[in-house]
Amino acid sequence: PPFPGPKPAGPASPSAKRVGARLAGAVEVARAASGARIRLLDERGVVVASTEDDTGLSLAHLDEVRQALDGTLAGALRRVPAARGFQIQPLVRGASVDVHLATPVAHAGRVVGAVTVARRPSTIVDTLVNKRNLLLQGAALFLAVAVGVAIVAARTLVLPIQRLRRGVGRVARGETERFERGRHYRVRELAELADSIEAMVLSLQQRTRYLREFARQVNHEFKTPIAAARGAVELLSDHLQDMTEGQARHFVDNLAADVARLERLAERLLALAQADLAASSDEVVDVLAVARSVACPELHVADGRALARVPRSALRVVLENLVENALEHGARRVDVQARPQDGKMVLRVEDDGAGVAPEHVARVFDPFFTTRAERGGTGLGLAICRALMENAGGRIAIDPSGGGPSSEGPSGEGAAFAITLKSAEQPS
Repeated sequence: PPFPGPKPAGPASPSAKRVGARLAGAVEVARAASGARIRLLDERGVVVASTEDDTGLSLAHLDEVRQALDGTLAGALRRVPAARGFQIQPLVRGASVDVHLATPVAHAGRVVGAVTVARRPSTIVDTLVNKRNLLLQGAALFLAVAVGVAIVAARTLVLPIQRLRRGVGRVARGETERFERGRHYRVRELAELADSIEAMVLSLQQRTRYLREFARQVNHEFKTPIAAARGAVELLSDHLQDMTEGQARHFVDNLAADVARLERLAERLLALAQADLAASSDEVVDVLAVARSVACPELHVADGRALARVPRSALRVVLENLVENALEHGARRVDVQARPQDGKMVLRVEDDGAGVAPEHVARVFDPFFTTRAERGGTGLGLAICRALMENAGGRIAIDPSGGGPSSEGPSGEGAAFAITLKSAEQPS
């Protein structure tokens, strides 16, 4: 219920009025300290001292006052008028009520008056106001921590990322060919990212140099037969009437040979591009069975089975190239054997031909390197083999032990190639 307010009453007890006048100052001090509204009442409920403007009026009609004048401590909750609590009532539920207490005052065993106290319960707004200094200190500490975290984050994350961006930008603009990491990265993920970017830049630079050298070599390889063919066409055009049939036939044969060489170069270049772009495969094949499928009377394949993860078509192309190279270098026998080694499958191809000169070992897998240019060699066969094996997750290399005699293999110097493949037990 709301507070009904005091009502008019008769004169208060003279003794109670004297006591009220003496305690008026103490009542004001108590109000200032506690914020409560305090009233002193005589034995009939008439106000003799108050923090409000109601001295001389009666509160005897309030239930809690009647109980106090009867000698019992009493209390009540009363609704706050809208004018006092409107601002914060929607936010704080306790702001809409007042707590009223009334306690009796006894003397010589008789109730001679009462004291009433009315106060709104403490709300979160009051708590915040009372703790404003502590809250301001906490806010300052929080701001300092936030600034510190921002500085640490900037030094460990933002600034390193900006250095990465600037380094990549310089490489992208062609200002440098080397990716500069700058200072050490304190964050492991950023260090790994910098390592990945550095590896990517190095790979792109290697691929760029490879393409540049490849384009130069292609230009050289194509210009030679084209120049020869152009010269033959010009001679035939200018002097065909003066040539004998044998001379004309000679130039026509040279022209046909140049065209055939260009055709072989184009086919090999297409094969090399396809090998470079070949996708990896989970196919498990018997490598010795693939070797037996190569139709060549000089090829001798060991008995048994040897399983490895490699595309069947890629392995067949590699074996065909190796056998063709061996026969072109005078081999009369080519042996293929397979054995597991260090968790992988190693396929060994050896022949009894002329072998590889020591000064050529480091270059045999380079594109366009050939010792048979005069016989139409393109120098792309072994480059295709290397690209196919690398894309299959393996590798091919010249076996330093060479060909040589063995109980089952060929005799003579010869050449030997070792093809290392994933074994069938290895995960893809």
